[in-house]
Amino acid sequence: MKSPEVAAAEPADRRPGLVLFGILDLVFAALFLIRALVFAFVAATGMNPRPEVVLPGELAVWAVVALAVTVFFGAIGVGSITGRRWARSLSLALSSLWLAFGTVTVACLLAAMPRIVSSVGRNPPLGVYAAMAVAGIVLPGAYLLFYRSAGVREACEWLDPEESWTDGLPVVVLAAAMLLVAGAGLALGLGFSAPRQRMFFGDVLELRYRLAFLGAAALQLLLAWGLVRRLRWAWAGAVAVVAIRTVVDFLIVRGLTVDRIERAASSVEGLDARDRAQFDAMRSMHFGGPITAWVVALGVISLAIVIRAGRGLPASPARPGRS
Repeated sequence: MKSPEVAAAEPADRRPGLVLFGILDLVFAALFLIRALVFAFVAATGMNPRPEVVLPGELAVWAVVALAVTVFFGAIGVGSITGRRWARSLSLALSSLWLAFGTVTVACLLAAMPRIVSSVGRNPPLGVYAAMAVAGIVLPGAYLLFYRSAGVREACEWLDPEESWTDGLPVVVLAAAMLLVAGAGLALGLGFSAPRQRMFFGDVLELRYRLAFLGAAALQLLLAWGLVRRLRWAWAGAVAVVAIRTVVDFLIVRGLTVDRIERAASSVEGLDARDRAQFDAMRSMHFGGPITAWVVALGVISLAIVIRAGRGLPASPARPGRS
């Protein structure tokens, strides 16, 4: 039995919530692990049914990316269950990004819904709207409210009294680093995906351009490492990269057409008569509006987060000879 002094010092028990959200993280990890194993199996056995539309090394890259996401969710899941400080900080940063981007995504989907309904000829079931709200707003909102509470912070400090590498590192800096890591994954996705290249650029890119995307991914990983290390040059580089990425994304999406999406979709799995009818209906409307608004909004939010992260970094030391 605990002494009165220990009982008075111990914070309210938040372990049930830490375990619950940790289990959810482990579920996400399991889903990505399945993807990683499927990609790795197909790449190793050469059983890909459409080898003519897959770039060399594409499946291996996707396996590595899925495995990295698996490790991340697995780590924060176990860390949350055991009440680690760093797991709380990472979960707080992730849920903040998830809620911001999810809210914008749901809003843009709702704005585009009338066009989608007119193109397919029917309203989606109510469950579709409910799933959008849960995935984009309710679930990340629950994560955010739980991990940002003072009780959870105190509980993690009680369960994990040793100093953590995230101590003193503002959540916005962790969020900015996550944005860069996600950007690296997206760059790999463009550099090693023939369907995406056909959709965004009209055709498969030459090797030199695919290598450029690989370099962009490596650069963003380097900048993410520098942000976590609280280096000012990494922050300046991150602002520049995210700004350039936002402009490039805008230009790419403005050139996106229904024909390109149709060719990309047919190259992967083919199109049946119903698919073609939907694409024909989509050609009559201004396709880029909702998607363009979504891309611009995400870019502006990303840039604002990275700029704000600069306030959480130490000022550059004064140069010799200056007061």
